Amino acid sequence: MKIKTPPTVSLETIEKIGIDLFKVLEKATAVDEKGRYFHWNDIYHKRSQFDDAELYWFATKRIRKQISKKVTLTEKQSGKWSFCTPDGLQAQLHKIDKLAAGHIDSS
Repeated sequence: MKIKTPPTVSLETIEKIGIDLFKVLEKATAVDEKGRYFHWNDIYHKRSQFDDAELYWFATKRIRKQISKKVTLTEKQSGKWSFCTPDGLQAQLHKIDKLAAGHIDSS
């Protein structure tokens, strides 16, 4: 299955078409209803569940950006970088960490 490229919806685009951003943000979450981190492909293939899949993706990205942690990299070309670990994902990472304790080897 080919991975779809996420749409680029800007805040200016939303303002031009007159959509209330707060109503869109109200429905979006950083993870799905089961606490799983989901991607554009997941939203794209379930787009019938959303009023507007592209706006939902935009809102999801905005919410994730608010809870993201910024990382300062030392290389000059690297630019800005951040990562998002919502609560549900953090719990899954903790479980992996507990299960892997003492079993991870480096080569």
